[in-house]
Amino acid sequence: MYKTIYDEENKLWKGYDVPALYNPEISIADVVLKAMDINGTKIAQINDDSKIEMTYNEIRIKTIRAVQNLQKRGYKSKQVYTFIVGNTDDLAPLLFATFCNGCSVNGLDPSFKKAELLHMLGLIKPDLVFCV
Repeated sequence: MYKTIYDEENKLWKGYDVPALYNPEISIADVVLKAMDINGTKIAQINDDSKIEMTYNEIRIKTIRAVQNLQKRGYKSKQVYTFIVGNTDDLAPLLFATFCNGCSVNGLDPSFKKAELLHMLGLIKPDLVFCV
């Protein structure tokens, strides 16, 4: 159980320092790609609608190919990618590719009306929009 301590002088609640689970110097892309590599041939996702199953290896390969294609097209880190998609078979690899490319992700609900989408896209000003 985690214990909290109240610091009377600074009037601040504090918990114990907990060591990081992963090296704080590595990216989320490193963690995701390594986890997919470790789990390899295990089933990672099953689409209930299409009945398509994908292993961690398949998602990992699609992720790597997607990020290579993004980079080939000139997309760089620190850009913003917007996803206006439902839950599809290829969503995970594309999302992981954005992590690998060091980009921020903005998800918009595909059920938004045109005016709502235009408003949100005007605020966000994404560098790339994925739609399905």
